Amino acid sequence: MANAMFLKVTGADGTSTESKHKDWIEIDSYSFGGNQQTSQAHGGGAGAGRVSFQDFHFTATAGKESPVMFGFMCAGTPMAKVELHEQKAGGTSPINFIEITLEDCFMTGYSMSDSRGASEPQASYSINFAKAKFKYTGQNDKGGAAAGAESGWDAKANKKM
Repeated sequence: MANAMFLKVTGADGTSTESKHKDWIEIDSYSFGGNQQTSQAHGGGAGAGRVSFQDFHFTATAGKESPVMFGFMCAGTPMAKVELHEQKAGGTSPINFIEITLEDCFMTGYSMSDSRGASEPQASYSINFAKAKFKYTGQNDKGGAAAGAESGWDAKANKKM
């Protein structure tokens, strides 16, 4: 089984029929990250600044969520929460091994493209956010869930969540 990726955007239902992700958006790819400004002067100590989150980017086959999220981008409509679950095969059922939750979000970019011979148009999205939680779940030798790790940060307050 290839990894399956699902995204839930407050106010924009997708078309997933997977039992634990009904009406979520099935996505094809994503990128998530940030930058930390630091300085290390000669003869002095190092110092860290504030994190700067990069926009969350994802692609998906265009669906019923596409016009809604295009509208969010045009109007500057805030989105309370965006959740990503990435699954891989597990012992008896798939495991959400990556979970990312973004809060205080805005749609900052949308584009759709298609080409002759393609089965369906593809949409690309960009989301800006102020808070992020990132969870990783491990997998044991029987394929079930195992210990992992998690972290979260509020960029506005510049503190751990």
